Amino acid sequence: MDLNIKGQFPILLGYFYTESKTIVLASVGLNVKLKTENKEVELSSSAPLGSLQSIAYQQIMEKGIDWQCKIWNHKHRMTLMFNSLVEIL
Repeated sequence: MDLNIKGQFPILLGYFYTESKTIVLASVGLNVKLKTENKEVELSSSAPLGSLQSIAYQQIMEKGIDWQCKIWNHKHRMTLMFNSLVEIL
């Protein structure tokens, strides 16, 4: 299927499994640094979707209840923080 969309599309997908306190991140075209209370892991950027290269993604799977994720490319930066002990009303 062709959506007729031009350009490159970096993407980060994430999931937190509450039962096992496991964070799963998959990245294409973005740099990612995940820091938990136990460990720090970094993924370097791969070719974003929409480039003429085959799709290759990188993934992280770590356990943690308190984590910070920094995401960046050549233009933008974003930081996500999470603590599974905090209850949102």
